Amino acid sequence: MNTRHSSLCCAAVLAFAAGCGEKAPPPPPLEVAKIAVTAPGKAVGPADEKLIPVTGGTLVSADQRLTIDVPAGALATAQKITIQPISNGTPGGKGLAYRIGPEGQTFTAPVKLTFRYSGTDLAGSEALALKIAYQDKEGRWNTIKSVVRDETAKTVTVETTHFSDWSLLGGWQLMPPFASVGAGKAVDLTVVTCNSKGTGSDELAELVYTCVPEPDFFTVEDWAVNGTPGGTVALGQVASSRVGTARYSAPNSQPQSNPVGVEAIAKDKSGRKTLLISSIWVDAHPPMAGIINTTQVNQLNAGDVLTTSANVTFKYDVGEGMYRVTAGTVNSRLDVVSNGCEQHTSFSGAIAAQDGTIAIGEGTYYAQGNTMGNFSGTTNCTSNNVTEPLTIYSAAYWWPAPMTMELAIKPDGRIEDTLVDVKQQGRVVTATWSLVPVK
Repeated sequence: MNTRHSSLCCAAVLAFAAGCGEKAPPPPPLEVAKIAVTAPGKAVGPADEKLIPVTGGTLVSADQRLTIDVPAGALATAQKITIQPISNGTPGGKGLAYRIGPEGQTFTAPVKLTFRYSGTDLAGSEALALKIAYQDKEGRWNTIKSVVRDETAKTVTVETTHFSDWSLLGGWQLMPPFASVGAGKAVDLTVVTCNSKGTGSDELAELVYTCVPEPDFFTVEDWAVNGTPGGTVALGQVASSRVGTARYSAPNSQPQSNPVGVEAIAKDKSGRKTLLISSIWVDAHPPMAGIINTTQVNQLNAGDVLTTSANVTFKYDVGEGMYRVTAGTVNSRLDVVSNGCEQHTSFSGAIAAQDGTIAIGEGTYYAQGNTMGNFSGTTNCTSNNVTEPLTIYSAAYWWPAPMTMELAIKPDGRIEDTLVDVKQQGRVVTATWSLVPVK
């Protein structure tokens, strides 16, 4: 009898090692940060351009997120400046990255780059953590040391004398910054640091490292739920599981306050204390909001290009069992060039509720979205090649999800994906979208 009892105990050694008189296995070592080297981003939307004279000027991206200010005298001659939105591989990257051209263009006086951030960019983090980085020819990311943050205007600004690929990034954050979890289920949270240190590709920059827990930089002193250390049965409970990491266990039913805020009370190496908060929805479908950028090229004619950029919010419709658009805007451009015949038209308008849906499955989703509108512009496709005004009624397909596959929901609840050169319905599609839960 005693022998059998001992066998049963030791069979459960992984869960209850101490009960058998054995030590539990030590936790795996913390991941070591490495210099971040990534492939160049892919174009995911229409480029914006403007001819900047020697007297200076300003160019703003279509999504209003990036502003370039060129001072007088920075250019010897007038120069066409471009902003191309691209997929973002930056560690701790926030939203899209941007390819500013002409690539390699240098200036005799510093140019200002200003990123505008939103509350979503601060999820799980804080404004002080925001930095601006560029990618060098070796694929390494470099942060500019001197940064100006304006928390009233919600902007981050740096100066540079060259163009490259640029991104806004967070230097430290609680991961995941938001999540959706079933009643009675659990989610693990970790404070990570996306450090920048050493000398970058120029003396004004530091190299960016991969995002990993770094207790020497951030020490988590306590964990709380909605301000209550350890949480409560009604809100869910959180307990530290290892250095910088904790597990939140959701209550068995929806809490009255949803989402709940799981908080890491942390202290950095200077002794400054901060509160990093992850928003977690329990047994609910939170509203989703974000930006979707697409470029679609006709397989039979590379000059036939449709580009769209949509800023959209979805809300879950319980009756329909899917997400539907509640608000949004779309900017779209249609260029058709063939045998000397050119049509260039664009459209900007509101996205209506019936224009887009997201159907959620078991960890997957299927989505569609298009908005009809009047595209206005010019054409020279006339008998005498004279350029004339043109207006056509057409569709801006702002979410061309592949018809042959379902897409995976991210572990933290984001609906986020990137398509690169996917052939679909006679067109080659490159697209990126990132929808996140919002309060």
